[in-house]
Amino acid sequence: MTQKEVKVFDLYSVTKEDEKYYEELGIPTYCLDEYHNQIVKKDGTVKPKYSSKVLKNIKPLENNITTKVKWELDSTEGETLSMLKNSVKKSKDLYDSCKRKYERYEHLLVGSLPIEDKIFEGERHKCNLSPIGRCMYKEDASGEYECVFCGEPEERK
Repeated sequence: MTQKEVKVFDLYSVTKEDEKYYEELGIPTYCLDEYHNQIVKKDGTVKPKYSSKVLKNIKPLENNITTKVKWELDSTEGETLSMLKNSVKKSKDLYDSCKRKYERYEHLLVGSLPIEDKIFEGERHKCNLSPIGRCMYKEDASGEYECVFCGEPEERK
């Protein structure tokens, strides 16, 4: 990695008099934080953090500019990081896809159980007697909910 000195807009250096200048440019005081730590371009302007139709690039006052260090990756580091990010994204996508398929298959299995009452999954309590390893509940004759496999109540601790 390399470091490079850059000039940035420093919100903390803005005085009451400076606020008047920015308000004359059409930037309300409460919006100045959108420019904080933004790099001053070669033409002396600073753009807001988020692209906005309301906020425009401004030319900050000299006393509102400070020098900070910007860290940059060299080409090999940037390429390696990009490849790793891509691998992480692909892994997450694959995981999400497998999880959806797993949950869909679980629901199919539970739906095929020979139980006429409507059952649901409450808190995820482990159940050694359940085909999916978790308790599934139905309302009993007294109005309480109990697991259709182990018979334990839903509110067990």
